[in-house]
Amino acid sequence: MSNIKINATPHIGTVQKADLNNNILFHLIKLWTVNCKHHIRGVNCTRDIQKMGRRTIGDECVKMSNTQILEEILFRLEQNAPSELKVYIANF
Repeated sequence: MSNIKINATPHIGTVQKADLNNNILFHLIKLWTVNCKHHIRGVNCTRDIQKMGRRTIGDECVKMSNTQILEEILFRLEQNAPSELKVYIANF
């Protein structure tokens, strides 16, 4: 039995973090969606919501409930979203 050698064309080498175009708003939308879904379903996601809140809102989120953090981040997303994301965010 012989081995089969398969190469992708074009070959993509190792991807470095610097090679990625990471839009912070896209990342925040994904985090917010997952955290909101878990919160609504009753999954204990306080640690994740608090972490997202600290990075987005700052230390003042410590005094906020999970629901308040999610609402404040959604408000900020609505205010700062580029035009191609406004319809998507409006449908949250």
